[in-house]
Amino acid sequence: MIHMLTVALLVVGLQDGKKDERAKMDEPVKDFKLKDVMQDEEKFFSLSDYKDRKAVVLFFVSDKCAVTWAYERRIGRLFEDFRKQDVAFLGISSGANDTPEQVRKYCEVKNFDLPVLFDDQGVAAYYDVRMTPIFCVIDKKGVLRFKGGLDDCQTRDRFREPDESVKTCYVGDALKAVLDGKEVATREFAAYG
Repeated sequence: MIHMLTVALLVVGLQDGKKDERAKMDEPVKDFKLKDVMQDEEKFFSLSDYKDRKAVVLFFVSDKCAVTWAYERRIGRLFEDFRKQDVAFLGISSGANDTPEQVRKYCEVKNFDLPVLFDDQGVAAYYDVRMTPIFCVIDKKGVLRFKGGLDDCQTRDRFREPDESVKTCYVGDALKAVLDGKEVATREFAAYG
């Protein structure tokens, strides 16, 4: 049986000369293959490695981002809540000045237990990610269903507010909708990072 994600993914490399190509909401996304900075040995992961999952979340991260630092507890809770529901989380190190060593150290200190992939192929550019933390939710068919910040507090004025002040977790809501086979209500949230 051919898996839907494999069929939906456009298995063209990200460095195929199409520099203006971008992921589009509600359309299949391209596959990628990136090195995991969390492994001592050289290990690579592809989006298509997770074709059997109900959803995949790309978590764009930089060890130098104050917003990511302020969000570590909320991000950790998101991981805990949805891993049990067959959702895969992949960190993507996308900071221009990040090194694999710095990102690994940061993620180890913050106890982010997930593959963290070093973006040397333009994955952040393909998803048009210009800040961190940004999340992309991809459904089991390989279709982009959400892109943006974690919650309604991820704004310039509110990102340091306590966890209790969050009214809407956009990523959590998008995942619930995808897992239930429903439309995602808020598909994009231009967050601060």
